[in-house]
Amino acid sequence: MQIPRSKRARIVASAMFLRVFLVALVASSAIAEDDTSGPVFLKEPPNRVDFSNTTGAVVECSAVGNPPPDIIWVRSDGTAVGDVPGLRQVLANGNLVFPPFRAEDYRQEVHAQVYACLAKNSVGSINSRDVNVRAVVAQFYDVDVNKQYVIRGNSAILKCEIPSFVADFVSVVSWHTDQNENFFPDAPEVVTQYYDIDVIKEFAIRGNAAIMKCQIPSFVADFVAVVSWHTDQNEDFYPMANPGVVQQFFQTEVNNEHVIRGNNAILKCSIPSFVADFVAVASWLDSEGNEYTISEKSFVVNQYYEAEVVSEYVIRGNTAVIKCNIPSFVADFVRVEAWVGENIEYTYGNDYVVSQYYVTEAENEYVIRGNSAIMKCKIPSFVADFVLIDAWVSDDGLVHKYDDNVRYGTKFCIIPRRLTWISNQSQMSKTY
Repeated sequence: MQIPRSKRARIVASAMFLRVFLVALVASSAIAEDDTSGPVFLKEPPNRVDFSNTTGAVVECSAVGNPPPDIIWVRSDGTAVGDVPGLRQVLANGNLVFPPFRAEDYRQEVHAQVYACLAKNSVGSINSRDVNVRAVVAQFYDVDVNKQYVIRGNSAILKCEIPSFVADFVSVVSWHTDQNENFFPDAPEVVTQYYDIDVIKEFAIRGNAAIMKCQIPSFVADFVAVVSWHTDQNEDFYPMANPGVVQQFFQTEVNNEHVIRGNNAILKCSIPSFVADFVAVASWLDSEGNEYTISEKSFVVNQYYEAEVVSEYVIRGNTAVIKCNIPSFVADFVRVEAWVGENIEYTYGNDYVVSQYYVTEAENEYVIRGNSAIMKCKIPSFVADFVLIDAWVSDDGLVHKYDDNVRYGTKFCIIPRRLTWISNQSQMSKTY
């Protein structure tokens, strides 16, 4: 049967619409399947929560995800936290509530505990930072100041004694005397008192230097400063002015040094001490009129030398360190490029390890039931840098790997550097 052209166009259009509809339906279903996400905190609890027994506290925790995550409060050991009537309550919205309580109802495992907020759904889970909760019971306390006796004119330090159970929550605001005097920590108080300064005489040979010291009483030394010096001849000297130096003739000298031909010699320029701080060596001149400046490169004499290797004898299988002896006068200017044997050359920088049999060993550890034990794996030193601990195997065939720390929780923990940590040992003996 022949279909008219107009109807044929409508059928083709219907087929195209059906195909587009099916593709859109498949795409939408694929998007619906992928529209999942792990939990993300909207409000993460703080690291520290301090409160009084008269006020209580609310620790908020909320997270979003698809599907919506469940909020669970856990302790530091991972166990879930439940309600304690009148003391602790976990709300449906994820908040952890500590209602006000009486002083006699204080419980350390509730009010002085480390908590964490855990949000999880079918995609994954996240833990919040540790929340250190500490409750303080409102309680009467009294401060005390111990008496201090000092000689008149000396200093005394008075201490404010605060009970330890409230020391972290109070601070000293001010001090008060029985004569209605007030002292505040931010305003240092100095008693106005007469004092006298003194200068000790110094005797020096003409042309030499002398250091004069101004003696200030210790009880005011932190509050006064030397402004100027004055002599009996009306001469004034100020510390901030340029230091005065007397112009005086001086002469430098170089001591002779005698060395064997080919060795090094160090020549020193002797400068009188009274001008040593004010002059600097500009250049050196030899008897032939040659000038050597400090900024120029070091001068090295080109000279023949020979390196030597000292023989070392060791038992077969042991290690030996071979040293290359280089003459000291060229040691700073040469370096070892390679070692050459009879039929082989060793290039500097490559690690060469001889394949050799070795045995590992673990020492016995004895602990009281319920305590932790750390097992150490001893590896011979000559291969310690080239092997790694892959797993620990117990006598019952159970294998503990480093990657299994999460699976074992807090029971076993493989620690780097050839150690394993076993907590809460409950069996009488165990071999690894």
